[in-house]
Amino acid sequence: MPNLSWPQLFLNLILPPRCFGCGEATSEHHVLCPPCWKACTFLSPPWCALCGWPFPYESLGQALCPSCHRLPPLFTQCRSALAYHDEARRFILKFKQGDGTYLAPGLSRLMVRAGQDILSQTDLLVPVPLHWKRLFLRQYNQATLLSHYITHQTCIPTRTDLLKRHRSTRKQGHQNRKERSANVRGAFIIPLGKAPVLKGKRLTLIDDVFTTGATLSECARILLNAGAKEVRALTLARVIMPQKLASSLY
Repeated sequence: MPNLSWPQLFLNLILPPRCFGCGEATSEHHVLCPPCWKACTFLSPPWCALCGWPFPYESLGQALCPSCHRLPPLFTQCRSALAYHDEARRFILKFKQGDGTYLAPGLSRLMVRAGQDILSQTDLLVPVPLHWKRLFLRQYNQATLLSHYITHQTCIPTRTDLLKRHRSTRKQGHQNRKERSANVRGAFIIPLGKAPVLKGKRLTLIDDVFTTGATLSECARILLNAGAKEVRALTLARVIMPQKLASSLY
C-alpha cells in the first residue's frame, strides 16, 4: 500500500477507494482491481511505428502496418492504451455516453502509462474538439476531460482554444476510412489569432477512441498547415479488427 498523508487516510475512511471498472474495493483511488486489469487488453510493442497497430509478431526497426504503408497518416506517431474490447468498451461507453465523468482520472492514468514516449516529446496537448451542437447535448467533451487530467499528471499544458470543429459531421460508426476522411475534411479550423501559438510547437492530440485515424489525421493536417512542428496522437483505446477487415477500413 502506498504511503498516504493523514488527509488522504481520512478521505479514504469517508470515501473508500474503488475500482473504476467494477466498483470493488482497491488500495488506492482511480485504479483497476486485478480482475478488471486482467480482463483488459493493454497495447504494447511490437506495433506499427506510425499508428501503433499491434503486430502479432516481432518486427525489425521502424516497421509499418500495411495501412500506413499504403496511406501514411499525417501525424508523426500514435499510441493507445487499450484495445477497444468488451471490458474496456464497457467503461469507455459509460465515460463517453453515460455521464461517467468520474472515470476520467483513472482512464487518463492509463493513457499516461501508454504514452510516455509521446508525452516526452510534447509541448502542448490539444484535445480533439466537439462541434458546439454535440457539446451542448453531451454537456462535456470527453477528450478535454482526459487531456486536463493528463496535464495534472505531466504538467504539459492543455490548450482547448487552438483547434475548433466548425462544421458538424455525420456519425461515423459504420463508415470506412475513405468515408470518414471525406466526412471530416474541412471540419476543423484554427481560430482567428491562434496560429502564432502553434509555430514550431510539438503537439499531441488527445482523443478517446482511435478507429481508422481519419479524424486525427485531419486535425494533424490543419495544425501542421498552421505551423506546428510535429503532431502526435494519444488515445485511450483503439479498435482492433482482423487485419483483412482493417485493411478495407483503411
